[in-house]
Amino acid sequence: MALAMEQSTQGKPLAMTADDASLKWGPCPEFFPAGCQIAVLHGDPDRENADVFFKVPANYDIPNHWHTSPERMVLVSGTMTVQYKGH
Repeated sequence: MALAMEQSTQGKPLAMTADDASLKWGPCPEFFPAGCQIAVLHGDPDRENADVFFKVPANYDIPNHWHTSPERMVLVSGTMTVQYKGH
């Protein structure tokens, strides 16, 4: 079975899955507790407008933090609870 995918202007596929063999997984930034892994899809996580996949174990707590640019979140599997300070 063949799957046709459009390519972005940089020649990268516009769609990927978290189990894609081309993803390079590594540790999350130091403020995350052990067990978190990150794979960069696009951009630089230290700058605006980056797209990344996170993998975390069950019952994982991501520490309170903030972003200086808009954030997009897509849950691939499991359950996630998000609380925004002041909301």
